[in-house]
Amino acid sequence: MKFDKTSGKRTALCSLIALILLFIDQFSKLLAHYFLEENATYETSAVPVIPGFLTLRYTGNQGIAFGLGMDSKPFMIAVMVFTALLIVLIIFLVYAVFRGNFPVRMSLAIVEAGAIGNFLDRLFFYEDGVATVRDFLDFSAFRPLKWLGSDFNFGICNFADLCITAGAIALVFIVMFIGPRAVFPLKKAWREESKREEEEHEKQRAERKKAQMGSQNVAAGSQETAQAGSPEEPEAKPREDETEETAPEDGR
Repeated sequence: MKFDKTSGKRTALCSLIALILLFIDQFSKLLAHYFLEENATYETSAVPVIPGFLTLRYTGNQGIAFGLGMDSKPFMIAVMVFTALLIVLIIFLVYAVFRGNFPVRMSLAIVEAGAIGNFLDRLFFYEDGVATVRDFLDFSAFRPLKWLGSDFNFGICNFADLCITAGAIALVFIVMFIGPRAVFPLKKAWREESKREEEEHEKQRAERKKAQMGSQNVAAGSQETAQAGSPEEPEAKPREDETEETAPEDGR
């Protein structure tokens, strides 16, 4: 199989971006745990970054998003197994399935970095004997639906969560709007290319259907010819000694 240099370079770039994001996630968690933890040497309980939007505040999350499932050990084991399978699946998608779609591969690599980052926390970081994810980005002051009277907020998360969210949003946007194979291609050139591909597929389907019908007709014609050309077997004639009546005995 011939090696595609362009695809190889893009694969290397996706891997590099994922590793950089993973390093940022783990290093930022280390700093947050050291400087922002309640009992840290340099105690700083909260550091406002953008008032009303973002505050740096450390917390250990022993569940998933918004602390869900933190009291259920079987649930968290299932989450670990699911995350491990998801990581393997994304690697397969990046390196095998979407080799020709760089934007999708990059989005998946970003999601992969976030998934591995939180997976490593649950695998190696424990607080009070319980697997814990280190969160420190507090968006709870930001309430986007406040005008509707709702207190909904994004809670406290970490850099890995941002990677997963950003990668997933980018992936949905790409699938919906980017490229000729998108659901709703944004560019006119993409829409025209998509139309040409669809017409070509229709043409190929019609040719395959025509060839299949031709093969069926040829097979049916051959069968009819074989039946017409084969002589009918003559009916078996009864043997003379079986058809002759037995002569009556003399004197009777």
